[in-house]
Amino acid sequence: MPSCYRDWRCRWAPFGNPYSGTFPDPPTRTTTNLCIIPARGGSKRIPRKNIRDFCGKPMMAWSIAAAQASALFEHIIVSTDDDEIAAVAEAQGAEVPFRRPAELANDHAGTTEVIAHATQWALAQGWSLEAVCCLYATAPFVQATDLQAGLQRLQQGDWAFCFTVTEFASPIFRAFEQTSGGGIQMFFPEQRQHLSLASVRLVDGQGTQRIVQTMLMEPGP
Repeated sequence: MPSCYRDWRCRWAPFGNPYSGTFPDPPTRTTTNLCIIPARGGSKRIPRKNIRDFCGKPMMAWSIAAAQASALFEHIIVSTDDDEIAAVAEAQGAEVPFRRPAELANDHAGTTEVIAHATQWALAQGWSLEAVCCLYATAPFVQATDLQAGLQRLQQGDWAFCFTVTEFASPIFRAFEQTSGGGIQMFFPEQRQHLSLASVRLVDGQGTQRIVQTMLMEPGP
């Protein structure tokens, strides 16, 4: 039962962290839940991955369609620095109301800062946000029901955010590491008999199996 982040990946939060940039003052509008899809143009491992063809559609079209089908969002925003990606996003029915600044579109920019920037833009428009969902452009298997389940889980308690995870293919407690002398040793020798369920947070381009677990994070101090 997912709730958000990564291929099978999205993350819900009660709006984001502020970004220090400034925005013009367009007309005031209101909304409740906001979907933000980060999609920069400078992908390195798979160039142009966000708009490459996947089963007959641009990759990001699947995420946009899932967000639309969920009926949760008044606005689905794509955060990009790239005009071609922006055109594809708008053709699929998403909004691209700004271009992401260069400092948030390089190889070192983090997702948190990117989502915070888009969230701050929305707040600057006068939108009243209840929750923000980060949905990755490279999540072609995400379903509308996953997004709905994520928001439901977020609303069930005083959580800072929730995101999707999946089980490791085999117990990590049986993993080995190489020693300086060239041999191997167990990472967790005390866990030989009593193995616990371990989960991994889904990352870009991975996790094509069904999501099996939702992690809920408590608010920080």
